Amino acid sequence: MKDLLYKGSFGGIGILSILFLVIVIWSIYLLIMIIIRKDLQRLLLKINTIKSIGFFTFIMSILWQLIDFYQILAIVSKTKYASPDHISETENISLSFVTGGLKVTTIGIIYGLIIYIISILLWIALGLIIEHKLNSNS
Repeated sequence: MKDLLYKGSFGGIGILSILFLVIVIWSIYLLIMIIIRKDLQRLLLKINTIKSIGFFTFIMSILWQLIDFYQILAIVSKTKYASPDHISETENISLSFVTGGLKVTTIGIIYGLIIYIISILLWIALGLIIEHKLNSNS
């Protein structure tokens, strides 16, 4: 896991990890509120934020991947983001360099998708718990 964190760039994976931590903390908070039966109808609406933060995390991973794609293409096409010294070094870019860069860019989007799936599972589980509590109160 630590290896993927370093390969997938600490900035992107770090942001996704912070958002995942927010999802986990918010889910624990809502579970505690469910256990102490604090306004279950209102909590039923609040659990939607778990899914929303998970989706936002997935969108952020797509954005991060697009930024990485742009950086790879900037080096390959020798745009203004490649320094003049770097241009002479990149005239003979190997295919393995490009495919390795593309492989690394997928780490963030896979991680973002996993976080989104976990957030949906938490949303479903908390929703079922609330529904069960509401039905047992009736």
